[in-house]
Amino acid sequence: MKALLLRAVVLARRRKHLAESTRRTYQGRLDRELDAIMVLAPTNQHGKRLRKRYGKVRSHLFTFLEHPDAPPDNNGSERELRPTATYRKVTGGFRSKWGADLFAGVRSVIGTAARRGKDAYQAILAVLDGESVIQPG
Repeated sequence: MKALLLRAVVLARRRKHLAESTRRTYQGRLDRELDAIMVLAPTNQHGKRLRKRYGKVRSHLFTFLEHPDAPPDNNGSERELRPTATYRKVTGGFRSKWGADLFAGVRSVIGTAARRGKDAYQAILAVLDGESVIQPG
């Protein structure tokens, strides 16, 4: 499994430069190799747990080959959540639901603006004026 995932990581780095037919070919190979691995019956509890976990997410493991613009990992999501987790740890949490909802909304607007290359302050003003930050422009 480790060797298969390492090959997938190498392909993930090259995915945007590969033709669609080449990506499909690589994905087919990876899927066949994964089929062979998933047929194996692990004997220890850690192997059984991993096999079960990969079985649940199997159809999504190589999505980055079908959609080259999709990231092969969730690092962007992790980075986006980090400030919220830090805030919660430093302050001991939110005192009200509306405070938590407000913080989440503001973080969402700022994060979306950053990904679109827009200024956070201007994005917040746009939302307050009823405009959408999500639309490119």
